Amino acid sequence: MDEQAKRNFRLMFSRVWIILVLAVAGALIAYFSYVRTFEEKYEAKIRLIIMTADVNNRALSVFDSIRSSQMAVGDVSQIITSEMVMAGVEKDCGIYWPSVLEALNINAIPNTRTMEISARYGTPEQALTIIQSLEKNLGEVLKDVDSNIIYKVLSRPYAGTIAVNGYYPIIVMLVVTLGGIFLGCLLNLALGEKRSRRSKHSQARDYTNQPQGDADQSESDASPSSVYTNKPINYTKGKSKFTLPASDSPIHSEKY
Repeated sequence: MDEQAKRNFRLMFSRVWIILVLAVAGALIAYFSYVRTFEEKYEAKIRLIIMTADVNNRALSVFDSIRSSQMAVGDVSQIITSEMVMAGVEKDCGIYWPSVLEALNINAIPNTRTMEISARYGTPEQALTIIQSLEKNLGEVLKDVDSNIIYKVLSRPYAGTIAVNGYYPIIVMLVVTLGGIFLGCLLNLALGEKRSRRSKHSQARDYTNQPQGDADQSESDASPSSVYTNKPINYTKGKSKFTLPASDSPIHSEKY
């Protein structure tokens, strides 16, 4: 690490109180603007397998029906989100159906006849109720729309007791706090550079505004033998004590 990098590193942490203030301010902003209004989401899931059926409503498991069943998965995905199914879910759960639609996630597993439906809502009970109502209304609508498409439940509806997004507030507060620390380091660096430039400008201004007498005295210090004055001048340079008499008098030096 070169000298400039070391200097910048010291400047960034020169005022620790600024870093602490900005970090705490960022954490408080994240808490009041996000964490307090944050709503936990609990997830309920169900897994279905879609099959085609014959005229007697018996499921066909022969290999020739696999392709037809895979195509039926796409149809069922559209039927689930239709207004006919959502209206039944709204009636059963008492939740406005656009909100139900927003809470749903339909995952049709590629190259299979299975699909997984999940719902995320504020409580595990509500999420489970949505899934159960969705299964019931889907079966009723399929009978009316296409009786050749049926489904079997591979895993019964279940709901998790741990919020799926419970770690979001921690991540947000951590990111905002780190942002406050970074901003504090940049502010310290900017203030340090500004102070350094101001000090250099002040030194240059003092040198420019130096009185002429001081300049003459500096010249006298630099070359005592070339100075002529009407009054004796006593001054010390190093370990020597000099006495400068009148301009035409010789210079005396005393060691001590």
